[in-house]
Amino acid sequence: MSNVKHVAFKVNGEPSIQVEVAYVWMESPDLVAIGIQTNERTVVDGSGGGDGDGPGVFISSVRNPDQMMYVELPDYPGWTVWSAEASKYTVHVCIYKPKKD
Repeated sequence: MSNVKHVAFKVNGEPSIQVEVAYVWMESPDLVAIGIQTNERTVVDGSGGGDGDGPGVFISSVRNPDQMMYVELPDYPGWTVWSAEASKYTVHVCIYKPKKD
């Protein structure tokens, strides 16, 4: 992963799992696909908009689904989550930059 663009992340809430790294998988000026690597199987519980430091997702571990945490992507303030899904140890998040009127 030497040529991978890393993405800053901020974990809010009681961490139930460890987020190891976040990285850009693909990007265009208004759309970015990000992978968030965790240390165990993960469930996506929801997503948040870009009102805080950036868009983010609520995730929890498969073994402890009641202990949710919020992973925020502060490198993208004002962006919004289009979709998010978990695939074993990686949470795939697609964010977009809303058009201004």
